[in-house]
Amino acid sequence: MPDYINSSQDIQLWQSMLNGSEMAFSKIYQKYSPALFAYGSKISFDENIVKDAIQDVFIHLWNKRNTLPEVKNVRVYLLKSLRNRLFRILEKHGKFEKEITDDLLITPSKEDSIILQELKKEQLLKLHFHLQNLPTRQREVIHLKFFQNLKTAEIAELLDINYQSVSNIIHRGLNTLKTKFQPSNFSFEKKKTRNL
Repeated sequence: MPDYINSSQDIQLWQSMLNGSEMAFSKIYQKYSPALFAYGSKISFDENIVKDAIQDVFIHLWNKRNTLPEVKNVRVYLLKSLRNRLFRILEKHGKFEKEITDDLLITPSKEDSIILQELKKEQLLKLHFHLQNLPTRQREVIHLKFFQNLKTAEIAELLDINYQSVSNIIHRGLNTLKTKFQPSNFSFEKKKTRNL
């Protein structure tokens, strides 16, 4: 599981970076660039565009450190900055529509992949199929909630929507998944009762 828990340390690093510490800037980059790449890859499949956007975000951070605001959550600030930067790049290249297209698919992180590999292949394929078939906004919110481990309030801030809307989107997405996705242990229980 990524180490996002110690936000007070992040805020200290942020303050140090604002004061010109290259070491703090480097630590922020090392800590968050993998999560930014994972999230950016949900918005654009073009790795070069995602890498360029991440680089742009960090160049902007360093160049504008004297005018940047104090932040309560460094991760949310960086994810939001990347999202905005990617949307500008994609819009400029004509690859962006008002609603994110079906390119926003959920791919688990390395840590999640290890856990998911333990699940039966059939379950995993069903889950991915149903996640990919969720409406775009639900896929994005569920990715942020369960794969980026953001809190509902953080997602609301990132997407510029209210808290209740995020809760509703999560609820609708999970309800859809529950109705469509049946764990394979259900079929095991059925077989077991037939033999009794």
